[in-house]
Amino acid sequence: ELIFVTSKSEIATYAERLSLPQERFRFLPFHTDIINPERIAAHGSYIFSAGKTGRDFDTMLRAVKDLAAKVVIVSDQYHAQGLDVSPNVSLMVDIPYEDYLRLLRECHFVVVPLYSLVKSTGQVVILEAMGLGKPVIATETVGTVDYIQHGVNGLMVPVGDAEALRAAIEGLLEDKQLYDRLADNGLDAVFRHHTFDAYVKTILRETKMLQSHAG
Repeated sequence: ELIFVTSKSEIATYAERLSLPQERFRFLPFHTDIINPERIAAHGSYIFSAGKTGRDFDTMLRAVKDLAAKVVIVSDQYHAQGLDVSPNVSLMVDIPYEDYLRLLRECHFVVVPLYSLVKSTGQVVILEAMGLGKPVIATETVGTVDYIQHGVNGLMVPVGDAEALRAAIEGLLEDKQLYDRLADNGLDAVFRHHTFDAYVKTILRETKMLQSHAG
């Protein structure tokens, strides 16, 4: 009866591909998997990135090459193939979720580099980072535009632009006020829109409205 999507632009995409009216679709902001969102004020000195589908790690690696900061990237064996990793980057593959979460909790901030796809990707890592008070830099694409307000609760850079990504990273490393603003506003966005409770309540509200119209 209803099909929920995690980005607004997917409504038109999936309606066309499935030959269904757009009225059957609803945009449902995704939820964080962090059970108790909080700001982790203490952090290590490394920049963190993680994920599989849609990740543009090539652009990120070009952006952080010779950067005077450590970088940790977590992915799987398939998506890590052929990456040109510089000495300041640690690439980890197929690690347990608990280890990923520890790295996320202890990092300085998070970068989510993405290719431009018709489907949304990246929200899981973005919202987990925000749920721990970690500022996020992400590529401006389908999976991010409905979740990040540039300069407010995160930073966005153009697709495939290593220079812009490096500038954003260096800016966040140097600007404490920007760091705190993004961290606080990201966590606030999670509390207001992206808890699992809010996710479930939205589904129940939409289905109840559908049932009342049908009745």
